[in-house]
Amino acid sequence: MNPRPLWRCPKCGKYYVTRNMWHACARHTVAEHFARRDPKLKLLFDGLLGLLKRCGPVRIVPGKTGIAFQVRMRFGGVVVRKNCLLAGFILPRRLDHPRIKKLDAYTPRAYGHHVEIRSPDDLDDELAGWLRESYRVGQQLDVLAGRKATPREQGDFAWSEPSFSKSARARIDRLDPPATSRAHAPERQTPLWRCPKCDRTFAIRNQSHICSRYTLREAFRGKSREAVALFRKLAAMARRFGAVKIVPQKTRIALQARKSFLGVRFLRDAIECELALPRRIEHPCFRQILSVSPRNHYHYLRILSAAELDREARAWLREAHRAGQ
Repeated sequence: MNPRPLWRCPKCGKYYVTRNMWHACARHTVAEHFARRDPKLKLLFDGLLGLLKRCGPVRIVPGKTGIAFQVRMRFGGVVVRKNCLLAGFILPRRLDHPRIKKLDAYTPRAYGHHVEIRSPDDLDDELAGWLRESYRVGQQLDVLAGRKATPREQGDFAWSEPSFSKSARARIDRLDPPATSRAHAPERQTPLWRCPKCDRTFAIRNQSHICSRYTLREAFRGKSREAVALFRKLAAMARRFGAVKIVPQKTRIALQARKSFLGVRFLRDAIECELALPRRIEHPCFRQILSVSPRNHYHYLRILSAAELDREARAWLREAHRAGQ
């Protein structure tokens, strides 16, 4: 099939797969990221770009905090640090390797991997192989052919909720049946399962998760007063709808009723919220929406000030809390 042409923003000139996709309209250059940096970092970037161009044409998209790589969709990028490049690329599987410094799970078929590039020796054949695989993700060949790429390995989500197998999803459906069958049957909730290692509770026994013990004090350490104040206001708003358990984690703080319905990640002077809603809500406030099942949609909302916690945000939070019960 012929792919649909990319949509180009008339203001900033960036290309996107989805028409009128929400984004930050701003124009940046590659030179901005290497200003007042060690000249060797620009040489390493040129070497990395050379590996990518072996795969095919690549569009370079400089942003405020990094430089993205795009074919049809964006499949990778670079953040310029003081002494190295932090290169990221998306693979349809979870790659466990000592060189991977950070791993983010965006969807069950999209895992973000980050490696450090400090010398030309890091631009080896191993990295070139990962980039070739990631380049195919950026081409969206499977999507255009109407195929769903099956992940070769399953992994835990670092920021979003875990990906469930068919058997696990069947157990979820038994715990939370569709509304058509729920109307004629009394609700019965099974007891929550408590992990014996980290003491966290889950609606599903032996739920896959990252076992760790953190406190709110540790979660607030190094965070700005503005961001902490926004989180406290958001948590107080959530408690108006019922019982809420606050679960500090390594990269975020989860708010939980029976199951997690909100995740909060701290930014410099703001917070980023991940709302788990039973329906997909198309709204310009949401910078990203991940749909993992027909009744499970993760909406990402950035809160910059207390004024943004308005009536509309309160309604979304109430709906997420109700779904988490």
